[in-house]
Amino acid sequence: MIMSPTTSLARVSLAVFIAVFAAGTARASLLTIADPSFEGLTLSPGSFTSGTYAAGSWNSGGNAGIFRPTTASYPGGAPDGSYVGYSSSSTVIDQVLSATLTANTTYTLGVAVGSRLDGPHNDGYTIQLLAGGVLLSGTTNFPVPADGSFVFATDAYTAGASDPHLGQALEIRLISAPTGQTSFDNVTLDAVPAVPEPASIMMLGITAAGAGLGRWRRKSC
Repeated sequence: MIMSPTTSLARVSLAVFIAVFAAGTARASLLTIADPSFEGLTLSPGSFTSGTYAAGSWNSGGNAGIFRPTTASYPGGAPDGSYVGYSSSSTVIDQVLSATLTANTTYTLGVAVGSRLDGPHNDGYTIQLLAGGVLLSGTTNFPVPADGSFVFATDAYTAGASDPHLGQALEIRLISAPTGQTSFDNVTLDAVPAVPEPASIMMLGITAAGAGLGRWRRKSC
């Protein structure tokens, strides 16, 4: 049976639609972060630690730790739970994950960043994603939280097939400015398989449709 051009194009169009839909719905994988919302210790309201976190989670110097804010600092409370991490004087809060950098994967780091209402206020911050101790990407000072509130900052990195850091352990770093104090909460890291752009898939479909139509014309002559 010889298919008409309309039937052939319809089948190709359906295949292209399925490919584009699959590309747009690649499933994200939420990577494991130990104590992502700094809830691993018990503190009284308004108290804090200096360089101390739940076992097997975060690390820092003494100018950072876990803080249990009151409404004087954040009237709306912490974004996730009752505690936040804090950093002052450019202190680095870091965690090395069990996950490693994988080829053809897009990683999105997300962190709730806050500025205390009662001070010291946030004067700037940086969130970073590393692999094997090497910086992959980072976001600095954007977006900016209003005093007494949090914003959700994100940064993305795509590892290609020949990325030199493949197989290296992923690491997250949260850093404040040299002055002031920054609060951090609800740290997430998504990993999504990288897929071709829908426009590229559509172009392949159009090319395939043209080739199919050419073959149909030759057969029908």
